[in-house]
Amino acid sequence: MSAKPLARRIPFNVLLGFCSGWAVGALESVVITGTSQLVFPNPLFDSLQLGLRYGLLGAAVGLVLAFFPARLRPNRAASVLFTTFSGLLFVTGTSWIHQFFYGGVSPLSFGPLAANGLLAGACLAAGYGLGRMPAPIVTILILAIAGHGGVAITAAQPEAAASSTEAAAEGAPNVLFILVDTLRADHLQSYGYPKLTSPTMDGLAQQGVRFDRAYAQATWTRPSVASLMTSLYPASHLTNSLHVRVPSELQTLAETVDSKGYTTASFSANRNVSEVFGFDQGFDTFWTHASDELNSLVRFSTWERVMEVLRALGLAAKPPLTNQAAKLTDRVLAWTQQHDGSPYFLYVQYIDPHGPYEPPAEFLAEIGVEPPGSHLSKSANPVHGKPPYPFYEIHEFDQGNLGRLRELYDAEILYCDREIGRLLDSMRAQGLLENTYIVITSDHGEEFWEHKQFGHGQSAFEELARVPLIIAGPGIGPGVVRAPVELIDLYPTIATWVGAAIPDRIQGQDLGGLIAGGGQGMAGEALISNLHAYELTAWVLGHEKLVRIEVGGEVRWLLYDLESDPLEQTDLAALRPERLAELKNQLLERRNAAGLLRVGQVETAVIDRQLSNELGGLGYTETGGEEE
Repeated sequence: MSAKPLARRIPFNVLLGFCSGWAVGALESVVITGTSQLVFPNPLFDSLQLGLRYGLLGAAVGLVLAFFPARLRPNRAASVLFTTFSGLLFVTGTSWIHQFFYGGVSPLSFGPLAANGLLAGACLAAGYGLGRMPAPIVTILILAIAGHGGVAITAAQPEAAASSTEAAAEGAPNVLFILVDTLRADHLQSYGYPKLTSPTMDGLAQQGVRFDRAYAQATWTRPSVASLMTSLYPASHLTNSLHVRVPSELQTLAETVDSKGYTTASFSANRNVSEVFGFDQGFDTFWTHASDELNSLVRFSTWERVMEVLRALGLAAKPPLTNQAAKLTDRVLAWTQQHDGSPYFLYVQYIDPHGPYEPPAEFLAEIGVEPPGSHLSKSANPVHGKPPYPFYEIHEFDQGNLGRLRELYDAEILYCDREIGRLLDSMRAQGLLENTYIVITSDHGEEFWEHKQFGHGQSAFEELARVPLIIAGPGIGPGVVRAPVELIDLYPTIATWVGAAIPDRIQGQDLGGLIAGGGQGMAGEALISNLHAYELTAWVLGHEKLVRIEVGGEVRWLLYDLESDPLEQTDLAALRPERLAELKNQLLERRNAAGLLRVGQVETAVIDRQLSNELGGLGYTETGGEEE
């Protein structure tokens, strides 16, 4: 191999490889925007950025080809384009096939292998056809430009927010809604926890009503908060995967409150609850802690999926995650200081109890808790994306690490509770808590190996589905409600407080009767659903809980008596066959009823199985086809 031919081959191959990669990136961009209802701030710029990344990758492939032995080396422009374009197109197509059709299925099983074989043939044919063109370089450039043009045409546009012209009624109450992400009920002292984790929230529980058995409608953020905001079960709002947004046709809680002339504002530290996913509907002010990359279409691409795999293998750095409670409190207080004093609906979502459990070092030093080490952070993070128990189990786990994880989780709760106290104290000093309803709850809990798994999003055991719910405000005295209630019940309850008509298309019930002590008309039951590549439905009826899990066509039933077995350690399905048969039929009826208000069209967004850089850092994964 002489230096002169090599010196000519290198720029030649690099240029052709760059053009091939650019075209693949542009074509994937238009697939993302064409199959998505997500609103990206700068879709055309994002597509150019993705094209640049793929172009650099293609250039690297072209550079490697320049050093191949002569008998293996493509020499003509058409051959280089054929090799790089076909190869990158195949990798990209494989990731999409696996995401949409074979999520959670082994890539070595028949279905994925057959699909990939067909894809390989199609990519080879496309590359060969490109190479046969009279001017292949011109053709590849036309493909790239067409891809970018398609992005400009197909990208979803933001809808103009419709705000009410009606003024709020004189004396209308304010509503402060605080959601603490990943907060399980049984880790608050007011719910019987022996450690000091929640003095601020416990104080509110003493002033108002504490709901002992409140249930989220899903055990990961996106569908749970969607249920809360729409008063619909996951089977009806269909916001059940990371590539789906809240349908714009639904009337959200914020829109209902806004219709009464309220000032509405939302501040969320969880990137899942962002305008990208439709949660800004009805809010005059909307803020989410999210980087530019979170709102970029790049993170829904094959590029980001590969990067997540590399991060999981330790071959690429994970983006740093910082605690957001203090920052979120500061952001909310900046808004309250500018508020004009009109009736408001303020939604605040803290995230700090969410993993990784890393409270600020100075706070840990103050309470005498040792900071986590890197080994500890990794030790409880191997299960995201796995099926629920009993289809998947971690059979052994170091008990010392388990105790440390719980200790750090409790420290996160205490840190967040302190910030909630700072928020309430500041708002009280500003006179903004007079005539104000305060709601504190969570979107789901967290599992610490109680059922051989960690995290959330996979199962519906009590540690995941049962959440705190505390309501204080005008006319509400101290009390405890022990009947099961659901988070979808908060929508009609708040609508009643603000004097708004309760929409027909909701599935929750007004909690006013229970708060007043009567409890008229409440069913005393709860339904929880995780609809992934698998389907999980849990139904709480009084003290009984029935769970149906379907994974890969196999169905398992679990039955628990929560009164005698609150930790759900004894499955009674085989021991009480007659009761199981009776409850099975009722659960199936409830499951069907939960989908009766199903939206007409799912508003989808193409998203990675392994989450984007920031969501992935939080542990959210797409289990076939989330979480999380």
